[in-house]
Amino acid sequence: MGSFTRVVIMSGAVALTASAVQAQEVAGNFDQLRVLLKSGEAVRVTDSSGQQIRGQFLDLSPTSLSILSKGVRREVAASDVDLITAGRHGNLATGAKWGLGVGAGFGGLVSLMAFGGGRCYGECVGFVIAASLVYAGVGAGIGVGVSALTTHQQVVFAKSSEHPVKISVAPAIGRDSKGVMLNVRW
Repeated sequence: MGSFTRVVIMSGAVALTASAVQAQEVAGNFDQLRVLLKSGEAVRVTDSSGQQIRGQFLDLSPTSLSILSKGVRREVAASDVDLITAGRHGNLATGAKWGLGVGAGFGGLVSLMAFGGGRCYGECVGFVIAASLVYAGVGAGIGVGVSALTTHQQVVFAKSSEHPVKISVAPAIGRDSKGVMLNVRW
């Protein structure tokens, strides 16, 4: 086995076993929010009346949040903030896995089509495997690139509800019936 093939196989193995390192945390108070936001980061704040304010995060104090929105500095009281979202990049490991799978499938299909429309018996198996591995490596790289360029809004702060939803499940057994009783309160 050549060194190039080993590199492609090892790259695929690393991509398949990679795990997400990005924390999916949501702050419940402003002290926790300090860790999740950086100055200058684009944020979207929803206040208690449902109004959304978009801008750049400037500063945070125990009682307020400072945002630069449309060139104007705005102070939002901590008690008025219901939800804060910030732009986050896609998961690189997930992009690598998808790219690896799509690339391997594409490489296998293209190489099979090159040998008479899929009539590959014994002589071309090595070529099909090698082409699949090469395209898998290229696909993993493309998948990582796409994930790095893709951003989405992620919730970084949510005010903890004063009345959380409570769900209870209990068996409901009668003389002629059996079942489950579901109770939801909010």
